[in-house]
Amino acid sequence: PIPCVPWQSQTSGQYQRRVHGGKYMAASLIFRGKMSTQEVDENIEKRQTANSDDFVEWIPNNMKTSVVEVPPRDYRQSCTFAANTTALKGIFQRLVTQFGAMYKRKAFLRSR
Repeated sequence: PIPCVPWQSQTSGQYQRRVHGGKYMAASLIFRGKMSTQEVDENIEKRQTANSDDFVEWIPNNMKTSVVEVPPRDYRQSCTFAANTTALKGIFQRLVTQFGAMYKRKAFLRSR
């Protein structure tokens, strides 16, 4: 099996397993090392089906994969996962709420 998919534990400190407060809209997975594209596609399809709650339903086929046969130095295989999520929605909602409160108080207006 392919050892690197975004829902398995990772060793990178820059990786978050779940998208808090959001869903994946689109993702790109770049695999490096000896593996077949059929094996990659089957594993990705299984993972996406098992984790369907983490994906928006209005973008079909939102996982794109590619396989580079040259492995990274010091490893047999690796995977890079880059995704676009709706997780930023919460940040923008909080900003709108805070701006609305400031606007009501006219906190940002200067009188001349």
